[in-house]
Amino acid sequence: MKTAPALALLASLLVACSAAQPSPSLEGGASSHGPTPSPTPTATSRPTAAPTDSPPPVDTSFEWGEPAEMTGMGGQWPERPKLAYADGTYVLMEGSQIWSSADTTAWFEADLPFGGDDFVELNGLVAGGPGFVIVGTESIDADADGSPEESAAIVLTSPDGRHWERLTDSRFAHSGMNQIGRSRQGLVVFGSTLGQGASIWTSVDGDAWLKATNETGLEVARGVQLVAEHDGRLTAFVGRPGGDPSELGPVDVWQTEGRADWQQVGSLPETSAIVHRAAFGGGRWLAVGFAPPDDPSNSPDAWSSTDGRTWTRTAAPVEAHGALAGWADGMIAASHTGSSPGETCGGSEPYVGRSRISMSGGNWIVVPPTEGAAATALLVVGDRILAIGLSTRSDRYVIPVRWLVPLPRSVTAPAPTPTPAPTPESEGCGG
Repeated sequence: MKTAPALALLASLLVACSAAQPSPSLEGGASSHGPTPSPTPTATSRPTAAPTDSPPPVDTSFEWGEPAEMTGMGGQWPERPKLAYADGTYVLMEGSQIWSSADTTAWFEADLPFGGDDFVELNGLVAGGPGFVIVGTESIDADADGSPEESAAIVLTSPDGRHWERLTDSRFAHSGMNQIGRSRQGLVVFGSTLGQGASIWTSVDGDAWLKATNETGLEVARGVQLVAEHDGRLTAFVGRPGGDPSELGPVDVWQTEGRADWQQVGSLPETSAIVHRAAFGGGRWLAVGFAPPDDPSNSPDAWSSTDGRTWTRTAAPVEAHGALAGWADGMIAASHTGSSPGETCGGSEPYVGRSRISMSGGNWIVVPPTEGAAATALLVVGDRILAIGLSTRSDRYVIPVRWLVPLPRSVTAPAPTPTPAPTPESEGCGG
């Protein structure tokens, strides 16, 4: 299986450091000859904070503990994985590969309906339909000259996370799919179609699909940056055009409990912004992103809301640049300090996992760090948190690891002691 050429949505804003890995990258993008997908922001970990004389207190009641090695990953690193859980099965998607597990330790690579010469980009994963649904884009090189001329949307379904079927539908032709969400009434997918522009597909069961023409749904599709779910309701952050094509514009907030019919319920207070990730926990929404002219290498720009309608600017920890997850009582953010494994530029700081917890919308409390290992994705399942990440503490250089720990019910923090914060990490070479 090949990966499609990568798209670069924020190249003018964030210049990332090139990474050298022992195995090929599995992330890709749609062919330039196919339909242009709606912008999909890429999560970027920029973990360190500005120095401070009074760091926040450290939580003394919650610790990650020692990570367990994940087996069966075939040497792949879960750098930016997507996770889902249903009926005792966990699914992990990284690039164009998929694994499943019953215990989060032993993982099995999935059987996929693709050939070794297919250019495939998998973009979205949810638990829904017959079990799990994945959407993406296939770039088609019909004349085998190495340059794809056509594209087709991909919809994969699986009852068990290990065996996947690709659905065939004429409504997927000449298209690409970028994001998927599950509402109380079914599945919603955003993407684009050659000659038509932004598109929205919906399904009740994950097997039968419609290409919707509802104007509200298409309005969301034209500028959707991120879709998040809470209690059966989908919340979409939708960017409007800025002053010129290279500028970000305002962000409106739309919601639905259905599929194709959406309602605009609010807007972020900034005149230009982009939302990278969002989660609901502890009685509030937290949306994290970037609002020019702020420096994206510092603590992220963030907005909070108790109802998803009225949003105010709020402070978020620098760890929110990484993974974010919420549950009824609180929220957790996780990232790292030091150079990521495989980076060819940057500082010499050690690789350390950093995370913070906020309970009931309160202050963010520091969790004891994990030396030499860090989480890259979080998933709340029942009364536990699953964290997937990387460890550099092995003689094999880098190994995939996981933590599976009970949710904190409360946090206790002693009075802080003045210590310097970590040195900010470089965003790119030559800085």
